[in-house]
Amino acid sequence: MGYLMVTQLIEELSALEKRPNFKILVVKGNGRAFSAGGDNVGIWWCMTEGEYLGLTATRLDAPEMVACGLATHFVSSKNLKKLEESLNKIDTSDPSIIDMVINQHSENPPLREGCSLLNFYRSDIIDKCFSKGSVEEIIASLEQEFSFDPKEWIASAIKAMKTASPTNLKIFLKSWDPPTLAQVTDEMVNKCFRDIEDKDWPHLNLPSTKKSIPMTLLPARL
Repeated sequence: MGYLMVTQLIEELSALEKRPNFKILVVKGNGRAFSAGGDNVGIWWCMTEGEYLGLTATRLDAPEMVACGLATHFVSSKNLKKLEESLNKIDTSDPSIIDMVINQHSENPPLREGCSLLNFYRSDIIDKCFSKGSVEEIIASLEQEFSFDPKEWIASAIKAMKTASPTNLKIFLKSWDPPTLAQVTDEMVNKCFRDIEDKDWPHLNLPSTKKSIPMTLLPARL
């Protein structure tokens, strides 16, 4: 999701918001996946798990997204059409009502055996390896662990990092510096909220609560 796409989304959403009868926006993916996900990192459980996901580009499936809080609901592909039909019948922008309708079509999927989240809970290898200070040290630590215990997910992590862009890996790891909350100063945080030095970049003007647009993200297929 780059500059061009963000700009187009802003323009489209601004135009929709001005329509008096507009209630709900449903965004769907064009194909099997809603988003490739490689350029969107939303939430981490803790530092090392975040580095593991970011450096290895490990994907989370729908049950994992719900379990870790990246998604609020899971609706299977067979129920998506019915959900859309129900949402189309709503004549309100009340988030609680919209949430109730989505809940009627959602379910709680179990985590599959061997999923990424279960790796986090079952092993301290991620904490040990991804707490290192450099990409080279992380890979070396993973290779050492694999020599002792050749787990498939460790081999996949090593392969992913060795075939990824070295520059991107180092930039990502640098973004986690400082490594602790106590070392993050107010000045560091404030830099993230400064205006972008680009005259063509539109400012984000958040609407009031009464005019906010509920947005439901529906994967095209799960």
